[in-house]
Amino acid sequence: LLDITLLLEYDGIPKPREHDCSIMSEMVKLGFKGKELKRINRARIAQEALFISDIATAKGTNLEIYLEDWWEDSFERDMGEHRSVLQFSREDPTDEDWKTWKKALRHIASGPNLYLNQPLGKWIAPSTRKWRQFYHPETNTGELHYDDKILRFENDPD
Repeated sequence: LLDITLLLEYDGIPKPREHDCSIMSEMVKLGFKGKELKRINRARIAQEALFISDIATAKGTNLEIYLEDWWEDSFERDMGEHRSVLQFSREDPTDEDWKTWKKALRHIASGPNLYLNQPLGKWIAPSTRKWRQFYHPETNTGELHYDDKILRFENDPD
């Protein structure tokens, strides 16, 4: 037998926000395992999400309610082909996978508005999520970022 030692050095992906963590490490910490953990992971991959911040609102106080279900059935899919800057494999979660995903989300958020049990803090690294909606309070304008265009709009102060 060969006596080979392999050392891998790589930079990990930094968590984007204070109090953020990877979704799967949080699920393991919460006690999910086996089949349930695989179901959660299939739904997470389909959501193109690595961190809690990838499925949370920009404010960081809630989960995005529409992400309880497949994002491809949401308005976000109309804006672009992907919702992450990272590359994910294709997953087609079953109904049971989505049921388990929803159950898992209720362990990190509560109430009808999915308030995070541990709200996220300030941004400390680039987001892995593709943000597509922007509001600029100083000019009272907004932008919608599609894959092939940007729509700008102004709010009428009256």
